[in-house]
Amino acid sequence: MSLPILRTTELACAALAYSASVTSGLGLTIDKGIYAGISNVDKEAPAIICFCDNATEDFPFSGISHCKTHVLVKQIAYDTSTTSSLSDTIFNAFCSGSNGVYAKDILNRYPGFFCYEYFIEGTSDSMSGDAWVQEYVFDIISTLT
Repeated sequence: MSLPILRTTELACAALAYSASVTSGLGLTIDKGIYAGISNVDKEAPAIICFCDNATEDFPFSGISHCKTHVLVKQIAYDTSTTSSLSDTIFNAFCSGSNGVYAKDILNRYPGFFCYEYFIEGTSDSMSGDAWVQEYVFDIISTLT
């Protein structure tokens, strides 16, 4: 699978995380708390990391891909709980939308990207040093426009 669909999906998800951050007043910005790409998984809390680890084309030459997309939220463990506002805000934006605007609508605003649909494949909670790490894994069905 080509790199452009993976990278564009990561960037569209980071834009959705940024939109949720702005709406809720969290103050995180792209590259200052919100990151795209697997190379950013080691960023320290607080951080939101969006990355794709693979994509498969729906059927040959369709241009429609299933991108396995991870959204990680890292929070400092000693001053928060696993249900703090950072993870709630981000995952509510991805899962239910906010203020009547749904994730798919925001994803589709990203230039050159169209999201047909997405599904939650799994979730996990873990600790890394002094940080909570909460993760959702999505199957994002999309194409480049």
